[in-house]
Amino acid sequence: IIDSSIREIIGTVTFLDVLGAKRQTITKKITELVNKQAKNFGANILDVRIVRLNLPDKARKAVYERMRTDREKEAKEIRAKGEQEA
Repeated sequence: IIDSSIREIIGTVTFLDVLGAKRQTITKKITELVNKQAKNFGANILDVRIVRLNLPDKARKAVYERMRTDREKEAKEIRAKGEQEA
Protein backbone atom coordinates (compact mmCIF):
# COMPACT_ATOMS: atom_id res chain seq x y z
CA ILE A 1 0.00 0.00 0.00
CA ILE A 2 2.71 2.44 0.98
CA ASP A 3 4.99 1.74 -1.99
CA SER A 4 2.21 2.15 -4.53
CA SER A 5 0.99 5.35 -2.84
CA ILE A 6 4.49 6.81 -2.82
CA ARG A 7 4.95 5.99 -6.50
CA GLU A 8 1.57 7.47 -7.36
CA ILE A 9 2.30 10.80 -5.67
CA ILE A 10 6.02 11.03 -6.51
CA GLY A 11 5.21 10.38 -10.17
CA THR A 12 3.26 13.65 -10.32
CA VAL A 13 5.93 15.98 -8.91
CA THR A 14 9.44 17.00 -9.89
CA PHE A 15 12.56 15.70 -8.22
CA LEU A 16 13.38 19.21 -6.99
CA ASP A 17 9.95 19.45 -5.36
CA VAL A 18 10.69 16.29 -3.38
CA LEU A 19 14.00 17.74 -2.23
CA GLY A 20 12.72 21.25 -1.65
CA ALA A 21 10.05 23.21 0.11
CA LYS A 22 7.15 21.11 -1.19
CA ARG A 23 8.43 17.99 0.57
CA GLN A 24 6.07 18.35 3.54
CA THR A 25 3.06 18.79 1.26
CA ILE A 26 4.08 15.71 -0.71
CA THR A 27 4.51 13.53 2.39
CA LYS A 28 1.16 14.76 3.69
CA LYS A 29 -0.53 13.71 0.43
CA ILE A 30 1.13 10.30 0.64
CA THR A 31 0.02 9.87 4.26
CA GLU A 32 -3.57 10.77 3.36
CA LEU A 33 -3.62 8.35 0.42
CA VAL A 34 -2.13 5.53 2.51
CA ASN A 35 -4.66 6.16 5.29
CA LYS A 36 -7.57 5.86 2.85
CA GLN A 37 -6.31 2.43 1.82
CA ALA A 38 -5.16 1.30 5.28
CA LYS A 39 -8.56 2.12 6.78
CA ASN A 40 -9.86 -1.17 5.34
CA PHE A 41 -7.33 -3.00 7.50
CA GLY A 42 -8.07 -1.05 10.67
CA ALA A 43 -4.72 0.75 10.53
CA ASN A 44 -4.00 4.46 10.91
CA ILE A 45 -0.76 5.81 9.47
CA LEU A 46 0.55 8.79 11.40
CA ASP A 47 3.50 9.80 9.27
CA VAL A 48 5.34 8.83 6.09
CA ARG A 49 8.98 9.77 5.51
CA ILE A 50 10.86 9.77 2.23
CA VAL A 51 14.31 8.49 3.06
CA ARG A 52 15.58 7.46 -0.36
CA LEU A 53 14.44 7.78 -3.94
CA ASN A 54 15.82 5.56 -6.65
CA LEU A 55 16.02 7.48 -9.89
CA PRO A 56 15.78 5.77 -13.25
CA ASP A 57 19.23 5.03 -14.71
CA LYS A 58 18.94 7.76 -17.34
CA ALA A 59 18.08 10.41 -14.75
CA ARG A 60 20.75 9.19 -12.33
CA LYS A 61 23.42 9.42 -15.04
CA ALA A 62 22.28 12.92 -16.02
CA VAL A 63 22.45 14.09 -12.38
CA TYR A 64 25.92 12.54 -11.99
CA GLU A 65 27.21 14.17 -15.18
CA ARG A 66 25.91 17.56 -14.14
CA MET A 67 27.53 17.24 -10.70
CA ARG A 68 30.81 16.19 -12.31
CA THR A 69 30.72 19.11 -14.77
CA ASP A 70 29.96 21.57 -11.96
CA ARG A 71 32.88 20.25 -9.88
CA GLU A 72 35.26 20.45 -12.84
CA LYS A 73 34.18 24.04 -13.53
CA GLU A 74 34.68 24.97 -9.88
CA ALA A 75 38.12 23.33 -9.84
CA LYS A 76 39.18 25.27 -12.96
CA GLU A 77 38.07 28.54 -11.37
CA ILE A 78 40.02 27.80 -8.18
CA ARG A 79 43.15 26.88 -10.17
CA ALA A 80 42.87 30.06 -12.27
CA LYS A 81 42.49 32.18 -9.15
CA GLY A 82 45.51 30.48 -7.59
CA GLU A 83 47.63 31.11 -10.68
CA GLN A 84 46.65 34.78 -10.68
CA GLU A 85 47.65 35.15 -7.04
CA ALA A 86 50.98 33.38 -7.61
